[in-house]
Amino acid sequence: MAGNISIILNPPNISINIDFVTVEKQTGEEKGEEEDEGTDEENGGAEISPEASSLPKLTPWALRYGASFDANSGWTPISIYFPCHSNELTPEELTELEKIKDMEAFQRRSLNGLTTMQLVDLDAISTRPLKAPNLANAIHPIIRLDRWEKTLHPAFTRQSLYPIGGDHEGDWIASNPVVYSAFEPVMQLVSRILLNVQMTPWFDAFMLGEKRAIPKDRIPADVSNNDPYPDMEYMSFHCRPGPMTQERQDQSEIIRDGFFSTLANQFDLFLGFFPRDIDPRDGLRDSYGHGLTIFETPEHKDDSFISIWLCINDVEGLLDSTINDSERLGMQWFIANTMVHEFMHAIWFAMWGTERDFNVKFPPDDPYFEDEPIAEAGFSMEQAMFGGTANTMPDKPGTTHFGHWIEHWPNIESIALSSGVVMLSPALQATRVVYPVRVSFYEEIHQEEFWDIGVRQFGFHLFNNRNLRVGIRQELDVTWTGEREPDIFDADSAPEMVASFRILSRELLQAELLGLSPLQRKAQLLARSFLQSTIIENSFLQHSEQAATNMRHIMAEASTQGQYGNIMAQQKRYIMEALKSHGIAAKSLANLQKANGTLYPDRRHNLLHWNKGMRTYLNEVENIMRANTPAATPERPLREELSMLERCRMSIVCPPDSEIPIEEIEDKRLGPAFHANTVGNKLLCLQLCSDITQEPSCTLLDACLARLLAAAVNSSISKATRKNDVALSIDELRRLMGSHPELACPHPWIEVLDRWIVVAEAVWMGILKIRSKSPHHTKR
Repeated sequence: MAGNISIILNPPNISINIDFVTVEKQTGEEKGEEEDEGTDEENGGAEISPEASSLPKLTPWALRYGASFDANSGWTPISIYFPCHSNELTPEELTELEKIKDMEAFQRRSLNGLTTMQLVDLDAISTRPLKAPNLANAIHPIIRLDRWEKTLHPAFTRQSLYPIGGDHEGDWIASNPVVYSAFEPVMQLVSRILLNVQMTPWFDAFMLGEKRAIPKDRIPADVSNNDPYPDMEYMSFHCRPGPMTQERQDQSEIIRDGFFSTLANQFDLFLGFFPRDIDPRDGLRDSYGHGLTIFETPEHKDDSFISIWLCINDVEGLLDSTINDSERLGMQWFIANTMVHEFMHAIWFAMWGTERDFNVKFPPDDPYFEDEPIAEAGFSMEQAMFGGTANTMPDKPGTTHFGHWIEHWPNIESIALSSGVVMLSPALQATRVVYPVRVSFYEEIHQEEFWDIGVRQFGFHLFNNRNLRVGIRQELDVTWTGEREPDIFDADSAPEMVASFRILSRELLQAELLGLSPLQRKAQLLARSFLQSTIIENSFLQHSEQAATNMRHIMAEASTQGQYGNIMAQQKRYIMEALKSHGIAAKSLANLQKANGTLYPDRRHNLLHWNKGMRTYLNEVENIMRANTPAATPERPLREELSMLERCRMSIVCPPDSEIPIEEIEDKRLGPAFHANTVGNKLLCLQLCSDITQEPSCTLLDACLARLLAAAVNSSISKATRKNDVALSIDELRRLMGSHPELACPHPWIEVLDRWIVVAEAVWMGILKIRSKSPHHTKR
């Protein structure tokens, strides 16, 4: 989001130890511009009146994405928060926690059940630098500058052109250098799509497919009984049988170019910009969206003309020089998609205006594609080409789009987007399925090789394969009000994740749980929640609150050692599965960065954040396990799980064969602890080491280093205790360094760990005051 979503890897956190959990609150630095009030100079140096100063000043994010929380946008990615006893928090902390929860609820309501943090995980929002676009194709003649509005059309009653305003001079016309410099990449992308659209079976059907009259039994009775043109037909067009050969593509291309010529010469096609919900003909308010195609048919048919209009509110974001790569390329794709959508309407108008071999209804509403119950050529094309229709996030006029959705079309909501008759069959689904568009898709479609190699080889199905990975399915309740448009609202059930068109079935999970006791079911649900959350590259954003609450209930209800043992065995099994998924995600991210030659700092941060949250949880669970197990039980019941989690962290901060600098420590108090020892302040050194090892989120490596330093400095405790601490540290360091079937130690870390083992052995020898090798030392 224009660089503002950048996340600090090790931000200063305000941590409050509460019972069994930790609340991690955002600091001012982490919030960034959400809390930035700006200076007088930034506000233009003007003196603010008392009336103006009483109003909340919009933050930069609110100015860009729209204000939803007082003067804030509400889109700030939310850090992990854990449940806690509210009576243990101060009023200020309670207010902060409620604000975080309110913001999360707002994001889920506005983003189809997801949060901005989850969209970062899904690579639908990113601040990383993208490949520079390298499209070199010329702009298609049908959209060159000479076809764009320069002066008011004589048939329109609008009084003036639309000025850009702000710091920009001139009007919203494509020939304005301010507009053209921002809009030229869109025109290039539109040209690419229009020059390849004949590769889709949909467009081949549109150009050359069989045209059929809609059967009477599909038409609603009230429409048939009150039809002012009973002798005319509702028409559908159909795909030609057989594969899409090059010969068929060439045929469609010839027809397509013929209609482009007809649009330019017979219907004098021109394009322009209009403000949202304003009719560009008369300047009066009307309900128009992102684009508009107008077919003017005056009394003298020779004066007919067709015009295509783009919403200024969508385009003006491109004039902002501060937007990041994903925002710019995403908006360029969305506007290009809108233009191609409108061209389908324009081609149909030209087709209706020149061909008389089919007797369609007047006025010329769009035809129906095959058995689709709604006639909307633009959306039907989007469904065929991209796997659904494009929508913006956020869906607010006049705001920058930080991402986009692909929504499966049509469903019951689509009725409001078509002016034609809704056929009786097939019945429209009361289900919404949406997919967040991946940032890498925007990046790819602006590359020559994507079109010259990918699209030519795989056709437009490549768009679907690159986009429709993970989505959301929501059931819709529909209440008919007696008017044409339904009143639609979300069902009570939460949105479901859709992965590769496979629905994650809640019913299957419930069936599996029927044979378990209430206590076992809670344990099973808790463990499954971890596994599912990591599979979708999400941390505890969805499940941490309920998971921690369930954990307390489980432990309170476990009244016998037998129950406890079964529960913890089950926990360990599913926790290890979750860690395996986490490790796979870490390796996948490393491979992705290497393959694409770019870094994913947002995803990297989220993986580290999940790692820290799981580490905190495991440390607390281990404390509970120690309290419920006999003294003879090994000291660290979750030793293997914590070691694997640390190897995952090591892989994330420094992947194999990477030039990313190694971040050896996470706890920044270790540096001051070593410095305190160097300057002779042993008390401060030991206090810092103690604080580090007692930190619930302490990493294994940090704990090893703090334990080693304390053992080397603290001569007041017994030699046996110091030796035990050093031996434990050496063992854990070697455990991290050794091979592992699930996740090996990243190569750059081996030298680091080896160096610390040498230090540990020196501490061992110092304690014994001998020069022999420690019993743990082996040649490496």
